[in-house]
Amino acid sequence: MIPTIEGTAKGSGPADLVVQTNPKSSSTEAFRGLRTAVHFSSLKRDCRVVMVTSSFPGEGKTTIAANLALAFAQSGNRSCWSTATCAGRACTRFSGTPGTPA
Repeated sequence: MIPTIEGTAKGSGPADLVVQTNPKSSSTEAFRGLRTAVHFSSLKRDCRVVMVTSSFPGEGKTTIAANLALAFAQSGNRSCWSTATCAGRACTRFSGTPGTPA
């Protein structure tokens, strides 16, 4: 379970990238644990895509996906983060590029 990221307001920007900005926090350790669980769940087959989804908007899909991608990258794996919903501010918040609705 990923804990609430302490010290950040929802959608506050780069602070949401806790794996990068606060590498010793319990939240970062939870992302590392998630990375390890994904890695070991796919040892017998070559897993190349991880999809993060939820039932409702605002549940943290973008934050989870971006931090998980960073955790994979920091462990030496190639990582590419992408989002299919750029209608909100998520793209701008994490990548610095303005999103446009499809």
